[in-house]
Amino acid sequence: MQPLPSEQRNDWTLLKKSVAMGVGAGVAYFILIFLLFGAWVHYFYAGSYSGPLWISTFFGITDKSLEAGARPVFHDDMPGWDGQFYYTQSNDPLLQDNYKDSKIIDNVSYRYQRNGLPLLAWTTAKLCGYSRTTPLIYFLTQIGIVSLGFGLLVGFLRMNRFNPTWACVWGFYGGVLRPMSHGLPDPTADSLLLMSCLAVLNRRLWIYALASSVLVLCRESYAAPAAAIWLLTLLGRIDWNRGYAWRQRIVATTLPGLAVLLWAFYVAKQTNTDFLAGSRSIPWGGLVDWPFKAYFTCLWVDIKASDEHDAIYATSCALCLFIVSALVLRGLQKSAEFQAILPHIVLMSMTGWIVWEAGVGFFKNTSSVVLIGTLMLARVPSRLLKTALLFTFLASLHYVYRADVRHQNFLPPLSVQGVADTDRSPKSLVPSDHEAILSSRLELIASESVDSAYAGLFVWFHREPRQYTVRVTNTSNVSWPASIPGSWAISVGRVFKKGKMVLQEDRVPLYKDVAAGESIEITFSVPYSVSSNKKRLLRVSMVQDSREWFYKLDETQKLDIPY
Repeated sequence: MQPLPSEQRNDWTLLKKSVAMGVGAGVAYFILIFLLFGAWVHYFYAGSYSGPLWISTFFGITDKSLEAGARPVFHDDMPGWDGQFYYTQSNDPLLQDNYKDSKIIDNVSYRYQRNGLPLLAWTTAKLCGYSRTTPLIYFLTQIGIVSLGFGLLVGFLRMNRFNPTWACVWGFYGGVLRPMSHGLPDPTADSLLLMSCLAVLNRRLWIYALASSVLVLCRESYAAPAAAIWLLTLLGRIDWNRGYAWRQRIVATTLPGLAVLLWAFYVAKQTNTDFLAGSRSIPWGGLVDWPFKAYFTCLWVDIKASDEHDAIYATSCALCLFIVSALVLRGLQKSAEFQAILPHIVLMSMTGWIVWEAGVGFFKNTSSVVLIGTLMLARVPSRLLKTALLFTFLASLHYVYRADVRHQNFLPPLSVQGVADTDRSPKSLVPSDHEAILSSRLELIASESVDSAYAGLFVWFHREPRQYTVRVTNTSNVSWPASIPGSWAISVGRVFKKGKMVLQEDRVPLYKDVAAGESIEITFSVPYSVSSNKKRLLRVSMVQDSREWFYKLDETQKLDIPY
């Protein structure tokens, strides 16, 4: 057998080392992220993996999700977050249940158009022999997909003789970590975008077709670069591989476009709505606006409100987006790949105020731009690009720390019984000019500290909730309606204090009407840990939103409980 030429041997050695490094990095990333995620869940959500989905009784929860072990963590006064909708879809990815007249999903047409992650999680559950998609399987599916993307990025950078640690800028970017830990599908879309880009760069036609077809089901806007790939293939700008006939190239590159259109028609039929009704119902300026207009508008709002954190966060993302856009425009004539990604970059600059008004929006939105910028480093070295990537990376980590660690509330799951008892029918409470309505009596009738029976991997981080039961008596002459979101609602207010500092304030709703002179018992949870001390105080009092805390009128209308 003839030995390989020296250059070919070097390429083969480099390829083997790149693949080995990519596999190792992907496995290490999966283990590390799961360990961090598990410890965080046990510390802030009492070990309930449905906790980070932020399910609320405001929207309710399906029987399938309850059977899978999911539980809400918010009452009606807090609507939760979008991860609850995508998790609901993972137990019904083909839209067999009727959500048209239900509050379970806020915008069924819009949510189901982005069904890629729920479909993948449902498939994983079935392959593992589960009849339902549990919250843990849902999260592990996404962590696994992102780990695969991280490993591919490390291997790509190593293969191009570029420092592979730059893959961490995307893998540990706040716009990846926070959406991934709360069940949003954007990190899955990033990984599929990476697979699609690498397939184009390496002329792997059918890998591109598969990855891109699933990608457009995670986020319909990715149909724009898929359309550009199809057009460039048609014009011969991307020749793929001589082993593929021209007809095969056209058919394969058409599949992503067909996937997004056929699925949109299916969703419209199943929900009895117009084609892409959910996306089109959001007005111009909400999700889509003129390039960078929403950024400058929201930046001005942040400056006037002296919100320096959001101003810095948004600017870091806008700067990264602007530099990547400039580099893509500069490379248009040299490379068809730059032409293919241009529509996506333009769309990212056109995102509206819904994206730019809060950190979770613009960091999440810019994660694909950070990914594209990291890919470009291997081919277009730029000190300015490196600086921009590092700036937004560090800003995003600071945001995640503030949002999910420093200010994260302890949210143990609500009991199913409590959810079932909640009367969510519309009611209203007419504001009164006199103080008679703000009269109550509170009694602590039970306090139960349960020693944790958990002895698993995260035992050092696990916190069990301590249960408190308070008897609330309506001593006014007016009936209190069951708590509903909005002004004038009456509920049990809680203030967590450490010395004079307020750590947290929230509401526990009344699950039923309380007539004048009637009493009900309210049970709620607070975090329990061995570090609890006398400096920590839980103040409990009735409160009428938009008006007053009852105890401020009468000091006897409060309970101060050390915890």
